[in-house]
Amino acid sequence: MTPGTTPIPINKLLTTGDFGLAKFDLVIILDSSTSVREENYDTMKQFTKDLLANSDIDGGNVRVGVASFSMRGSINFQLKDYRTKKDVFNAIDKIQYIYGSTNTADAIRLMRADMFTAENGDRPDVKNIAIIITDGVSNINSQTTIPEAEKARDVGIHLYTIGIGLSNLTELNGMASVPAKDNSFNVQSFDELKGLAKIFPSKRPALLSTTTSIVENTADAQLSTTTSFVESTADTGIPTYVIIVVTTLVFMLIAALVVIVVVCYKRKRANHSSSRDIPQNQTIEQRGLILQTIQQ
Repeated sequence: MTPGTTPIPINKLLTTGDFGLAKFDLVIILDSSTSVREENYDTMKQFTKDLLANSDIDGGNVRVGVASFSMRGSINFQLKDYRTKKDVFNAIDKIQYIYGSTNTADAIRLMRADMFTAENGDRPDVKNIAIIITDGVSNINSQTTIPEAEKARDVGIHLYTIGIGLSNLTELNGMASVPAKDNSFNVQSFDELKGLAKIFPSKRPALLSTTTSIVENTADAQLSTTTSFVESTADTGIPTYVIIVVTTLVFMLIAALVVIVVVCYKRKRANHSSSRDIPQNQTIEQRGLILQTIQQ
């Protein structure tokens, strides 16, 4: 991907229609550190499959690679390895949980230097997107985590970050593409990933607001996020609902002005006609009586 290419907004990217038709190379990076625990790692893998449910892998529009990290980064499979959704899902199911410390920087380095390369399946004419899912901050090479993310962004990789139960969002936001408010998300628990996966494919705007509880309620979860996450128009970035409201108000104002002009015009004509019917030599009292008669 050429640096500077406009990325696909994640809410557009992951909607049922747009995600299915979009053409991009995607790497998902999973936190496999000790704090995650194996049952939660399985939830992360299921979340990954849920995100890919409507992607056009079989048709060749979407290529997927997955990496994970604990003590060090590890490539689970490359963009070139699988060409069908079934094979991708089977490969995700086989990813092993490896406990250890949290070396996020090494996974980001591998993603940039090894996975998004032509020899491993990266295509030069499509967007490069990475989603990092983590439940904690780095405790190995932590000083290089954000710089590694910056290197990835500098070569045109658009980074989304999803945190799970984080109270300190500095690293999560620092890894994400700018602005972080549009590219960094935080849920309160692993179970809430299920709710997040349901919101992303929705055609409705997902009503997430900065550092507040999500307005969108699902059967499984209520989410909180570090981002404003509303559907925007492709060209302006203005939320669709804002455009609809403003347009409606403008039309209502125009209609009201037209009604006022018509009413004023009719009254003016009526008064003018009444004045012409009154002889000019009549007294004021007589004219008043005539006007009353006409108006009756």
